[in-house]
Amino acid sequence: MARNSLLESFIYRSDSYKYVHWMMFPPPPTIITDATSYLEARGTKTGFTEMVDFGGQYVCKENLEGNVFTLNEVADLDNILKAHFNPGWDGKSEVKNFFNKRGFESLYNKYGGSLPLRIRTVPEGTVLPLSNMLLEVTSTDPEFEWLGDFLEPILEKVWFGCTVATYSREFLKMLLKWYKKNGTGPVERLLYMLHNFGSRSCVTEDHVPYAAAAHLINFLGSDSPIAIPFLRKYYGSDIYNICHSVPASEHFIPMIWGKDKEAQLYKYLQEVFPGYIHSSVIDTWDYKKAIDIYKDIIPNIITNNTTGGSTVLRPDTDINEFADMFELLFETFGGYETNRKGYKVPLLGTKLLCGSSVNINTADLLLAEMDRRGISMDGLGCFGMGTSLVQDHNRDEHMFAYKGCSVKINGVQTDLYKEPATQSFKKSKRGKLLVVNDNGVIRTLSSSLLSKEVFESRKADDIMEDLFINGQIIKESTFAQIRERAKVNLN
Repeated sequence: MARNSLLESFIYRSDSYKYVHWMMFPPPPTIITDATSYLEARGTKTGFTEMVDFGGQYVCKENLEGNVFTLNEVADLDNILKAHFNPGWDGKSEVKNFFNKRGFESLYNKYGGSLPLRIRTVPEGTVLPLSNMLLEVTSTDPEFEWLGDFLEPILEKVWFGCTVATYSREFLKMLLKWYKKNGTGPVERLLYMLHNFGSRSCVTEDHVPYAAAAHLINFLGSDSPIAIPFLRKYYGSDIYNICHSVPASEHFIPMIWGKDKEAQLYKYLQEVFPGYIHSSVIDTWDYKKAIDIYKDIIPNIITNNTTGGSTVLRPDTDINEFADMFELLFETFGGYETNRKGYKVPLLGTKLLCGSSVNINTADLLLAEMDRRGISMDGLGCFGMGTSLVQDHNRDEHMFAYKGCSVKINGVQTDLYKEPATQSFKKSKRGKLLVVNDNGVIRTLSSSLLSKEVFESRKADDIMEDLFINGQIIKESTFAQIRERAKVNLN
């Protein structure tokens, strides 16, 4: 897609050293062709062993599809980099410049601003073990073999979508573990039990929908409806029924009513949202007093709940205190119900929302503590997560790396690889690569480890698909397809 802003063009968004790599290729008569790079998550610092692939389609459509740069941008960047590599440049004198201006001009004149590349990816939503290839980039024009490596800073942004989608999916698996132990009712309710409150934790506006969409691969609860137009734009999905929330107060509301009218507020919320699930923050001043106030409006709660509604109380208290909240509810409301697995559930359908400093580890510990006390997760409305879901991640969390793996030198296929003597985990894959599914086990095959005959015979099993060829998106995945591929078996 054509860009409207100079700062948005892909040519501005590479690392400094990428701009000089074209000068470092072996000089003639050496001829470099078929330069290929790949992306993988090499390992884990989380303990997770598998990855949800998500984001390549968005990254390519947003940054690489169509005519993505102009000659004016090339000229502008030329001046920027003259100053960048020559401190004190006066803007007039001739200086050494390392920018491949002629190369980009030639690229534009030949292709009109589109990119001669082939990008293959694992079908988005695929769940595969770490240390497998996720994306592969190959130049389709020997004149521009430098281009695939140049795009590393852009294409590696796939790490974020994969990481958030994976974290969210692992949270669902954790919830399922406890549901099987002490939960009852429709298991599908789990799909609402991790709610994304992460918009305010995001760094940029682009960050918000990307993270929200990744979470919605696994769950249906989110306070970021901007995910819908994002998915419509990049995943061709006119799907509205995948992102839900409920009316909810925040501290701003009770502060407006005032401390002396707290009881009136809680009664009013029962009246203004009849038949709806609604969430009420209760710790603006004293959550214990707030729960006691709710005891006085039990008739209103009953009326609301009998019409299909539910009252969810949200104390932003420390997660270590949260199990005590249930004990307080039991005491205040006159006891508890017992579900068919023998665990305690708050009366009247009242639930608690846990939304303070939540991450997958603290949530797991809370559910373990509730189980120890004989309290069912049925009493949880949901976990609300912001920073831990969308912000507390980095590329090294799963050791993402984008590396060259194969090239032809004077027509001879040659393996490229990295194998540091002191950092074995940074060892890269070498040669031509395939990703195959052998009886449910996904693994990456390398031409360097197989005979030519065996490698050629396995090409028919390669699950990698062409996503992008010469400026055009070739094969898209819908969000419904992605969700189906990543689906956790809840049975």
